[in-house]
Amino acid sequence: MLLKGMATIGFMAIALIVSTGTMTSINTQTEAARTRSVTDSNVSTCTTGVGVTQCEIDLTETSQYSDISVNSGSVLETSPSSVDRTDQTTLNNDRTKITITGLTASTSYIFDINYFGLASGVDQTTSNVMQYIPMVIVLGVLVISMLWLLSTTGVLGKV
Repeated sequence: MLLKGMATIGFMAIALIVSTGTMTSINTQTEAARTRSVTDSNVSTCTTGVGVTQCEIDLTETSQYSDISVNSGSVLETSPSSVDRTDQTTLNNDRTKITITGLTASTSYIFDINYFGLASGVDQTTSNVMQYIPMVIVLGVLVISMLWLLSTTGVLGKV
C-alpha cells in the first residue's frame, strides 16, 4: 500500500509539472485568439488647465487588461516632447479611459497609446471565458489524473 501511495504521489507530481509546463504556450495561443493590438496614434490629445497636472483620455475601444502596460502596452507622449508616460498612466475600472499624471499645467499634449483590445469575431463574454482556459486545462488534467490513479490503485474500488 505504501508503494502504491508513493507511486500515486510521484505520478501526480509529474502530471502537475507537465500541465503547468504547457500552460505558457496555451496562454499565449489563447491571448492571441482573444485579443489584438490597438494603437491610438496622434488622436489622443489633451490640454491641461491652470494648476492641473493630469489628463483623462478616452480609448477607442475597451482594453482587455486592467493594466495598460500588459504585453508591452504603452503610453508615449509625442508632443510637446517625446516621453514614455506608461508608468504614470492608470486605467479606469471599465477599461475605457486612461488618466496620465505628472504633466505640466496649461500645456497641450499628443500621445500614442498602444494596448490590447478585443479581437474581431470574439465578443466580450467569450473573451472573458477564454482567459481562464489555461487554468481549466491544468485543473482538468490534475483531476483526470487523480481519478485515474485512485481507480487503478483501488482506492475508489472497482470501476
